[in-house]
Amino acid sequence: MKPEQMSWISASLTVLDVQKALDFYCKHFHFALMDKAEDESNQLVYAGLSYRDQVIMLMKQGAYQIATQSPQTSKILSPVSLYVYCDDVDKLFQPATAQGVEVVMPPQDMFWGDRMAKLMDLDGYHSG
Repeated sequence: MKPEQMSWISASLTVLDVQKALDFYCKHFHFALMDKAEDESNQLVYAGLSYRDQVIMLMKQGAYQIATQSPQTSKILSPVSLYVYCDDVDKLFQPATAQGVEVVMPPQDMFWGDRMAKLMDLDGYHSG
């Protein structure tokens, strides 16, 4: 049964450092921490994040014997990206890039009507 706070479909990203990824998504994309799990040495191995009515999960690479790797480790660009709507892409883009977030594509108007930008996170996933 789906927990009340979860969306019907949620992305799960394999990351190298859950705390750094958590900080990145909260700071630059305004996600909020929902829940987290630590291992026996008090290191974060999981974090659930929410943004408006959506949820993403961050899972530490290698935790719980999961074999998936982040794009940063595999050196393969992920075929999955996060398409995150926001109120003003330019307002989100400017402070993120001023703080060193990698730009894949600067803000531009798309033929289907969206204004979008693409940014790369610390683990090699891109938004947009």
